[in-house]
Amino acid sequence: MSIVQVEIDKLKNNDLSSDEILKYLDSEFILVKLNAILAVVRLDLKSEEVIMKLLNIAKGIKKESRVFGLWNNGHFALVALKLLNTKTSIDMYEELLSQLDDTTKTDIDRLIGQWSEISL
Repeated sequence: MSIVQVEIDKLKNNDLSSDEILKYLDSEFILVKLNAILAVVRLDLKSEEVIMKLLNIAKGIKKESRVFGLWNNGHFALVALKLLNTKTSIDMYEELLSQLDDTTKTDIDRLIGQWSEISL
C-alpha cells in the first residue's frame, strides 16, 4: 500500500490527532489534503489555525487542480468554512464567495448539497 493511501486511511478512520490533521492540510498530495478537509468538518475542528489554513486553501480556488468531479480543494475548503459555522469561518466564507463568478457560486452550492454523500 502506498504512503498516500496509508495517510488517507488514517484520515478516514480518525486515527490522527488534531495537530496531525492540521499538518495534512498542507500536504502536497491533493487527495490527502481533500481527506484532511473532510476530517476537519467531520471532527468539527474549529481552531483559528484550522480556519486560517482552510482560508488559504480556499483562496486558491482558481489555481487548485481538480480532485473530485468539477471541484478542487479550494471548493472543499470554502464549503468547510461554511459548515464549521463559526462567526469567523462564516465571515470568511461570505467574503470569498462574494468574489466568485456565478458559475463558481453554483458549483459551491452543488457541493454543499452533496457534501453528506461525498464525505462518507
